[in-house]
Amino acid sequence: MLSRKKTMLIITILFVASMIMSACQPAATPVVTAEEPIVEQPVVAPTTEVKVEATKAPEPTAVISEPVNRDIVIAVPGDISGWDPAQTIIIWANEIVVNTYDNLIATMPATDEYGNPIRDMENFRPSLAESWEVKDEGKTYTFYLRKGVKFNNGDELKAQDVKDTFVYQTKVQAAVGRLTAILTIPDPEKQITVDDEYTVSFHLDAPNNLFLKAMTRPNYVIVNAKQIWESGSTDEEQQKFANANITGTGPYIVDNYEAGVQLVLKAKEDYWNGRPFFDHIIYKVVPTAENRLLLLKNGDVDLAYEIPLKDLEDLQNTPGIKVYTVPTYAQVLMYAGNLQQPPWNDVNLRMAIGYAIPYDTIIEDVTYGKAKRLKSWLPVGMEGYTEVSPLEYNLDKAKEYLTKAGYPDGKGLPPITFNLRQGTPEDEEIAVYIQAELAKLGITMEIQPLPLATHSDQISKHLLPFTFNIWSPYVPDPYYNFYFNYDMNKTGCCNYSDYKDQEITDWIQAIRSETDQEKRLEFILKVQEKLATVIPNIPIYQPTFNIAMRDNIEGFSYYPDNQLRYYEMSRK
Repeated sequence: MLSRKKTMLIITILFVASMIMSACQPAATPVVTAEEPIVEQPVVAPTTEVKVEATKAPEPTAVISEPVNRDIVIAVPGDISGWDPAQTIIIWANEIVVNTYDNLIATMPATDEYGNPIRDMENFRPSLAESWEVKDEGKTYTFYLRKGVKFNNGDELKAQDVKDTFVYQTKVQAAVGRLTAILTIPDPEKQITVDDEYTVSFHLDAPNNLFLKAMTRPNYVIVNAKQIWESGSTDEEQQKFANANITGTGPYIVDNYEAGVQLVLKAKEDYWNGRPFFDHIIYKVVPTAENRLLLLKNGDVDLAYEIPLKDLEDLQNTPGIKVYTVPTYAQVLMYAGNLQQPPWNDVNLRMAIGYAIPYDTIIEDVTYGKAKRLKSWLPVGMEGYTEVSPLEYNLDKAKEYLTKAGYPDGKGLPPITFNLRQGTPEDEEIAVYIQAELAKLGITMEIQPLPLATHSDQISKHLLPFTFNIWSPYVPDPYYNFYFNYDMNKTGCCNYSDYKDQEITDWIQAIRSETDQEKRLEFILKVQEKLATVIPNIPIYQPTFNIAMRDNIEGFSYYPDNQLRYYEMSRK
């Protein structure tokens, strides 16, 4: 038996040893959320020198603790290929863009009425630009750049690089006209000036209240255009290089890519806004929803996209998983081939299809009541939204319009091929419902799934005879929504039916330039009412954004572009 004195001596030695060991442990690595630029604080030296001599202590017993997993694994339904910001249209490719490039400015975090984390599209924070000014009654925007920011190849970001970015973007995007229409700078070579090494100004044709909102979009990140131009002598060579290489300033770079298998992004150690928490972002291609769900439940992935709505309630009650359901401005729209070609150039046929869709059944049985019925060509809640659509489920009216189109009881109408986005269970369910209703009209519809990348490519080229797609306005404004979908000068994204109407095009442009709010609302209403008579596509429902992830993932925030910023996230 040890004496009381010896016992107390041992306890004292062990206590001193534990204090010494604690003092010798390395400091915890800070988690950087990238919400605000990092500001280095001056180090203040102590006024009095303190000398500490430690008494040698016995070797402590090792304590084994499992390190925090600094990789995040995401299951996606389709392949990821090509990440040039000027060319991307696939949602997963855009998500690569927002995690590997930076914009001049960024949106602010906020919460919706249900407490869900969202982004405030009316207020902005610095990013590559430390500050900015609006001059000339809203026609000039001047940005003052952050110094010392480096592109991935080591070049420092300068004002000329910002101008070169938009010169490059304009050339690549000539077919879709994004810059001309949204930013009001049709000639960036002349309309963007390099005021000094770190100051750049945008001189707009007219005041544009969408400008700052648009500057936060994935397509307007800053690229190293000089590096792209030096990669080849032809446009084709340059665009091929830009689609395979990250030329940005963002927090991640491509580490590994296996087509159809996975994409791995690696954190940049010297990122200007602090190293992100996750070492790697690993996208795993998992085509079937069932497998994505299983991997998430088993903890093999941290996050899964396109989880069937029918499984959300189960997931919400699954230990270790949390589900976010956020209202959106997205719209699920049905597109009827190319409106410039038969048979879809006949509005009567489009009306017949529109009256054959069981809207309420789809919302209740497919979305489990989470979606909103769309009765216009604007999303519910957006400025100027008015219920103008005549479409409802009515097979008698569908038969009348089918006869007007020259296909009584479906006679003479060739079978319709309905192309789906592969790996989207709700799309498949909806297609089956529509297939059954069209059969009652004597119309044969064949369902054919397509890989996500193939579907996105073909729908943008008006090659799909019949399909539906989800449209999400990155900028929640009627002009933005109408322009991309119904301006006759738009090709590619997202006028997928190649709709042409000069009157509507003129009204859309008036919405952009009109400063009188009442007059602007009048034009917004005119566009909706005209679309209700011509049915260029069929609005079905307005979905929620649903994302399921492991409950130890923190920092999620919903953006209107539906892409997640993993550099803002961490693991607890």
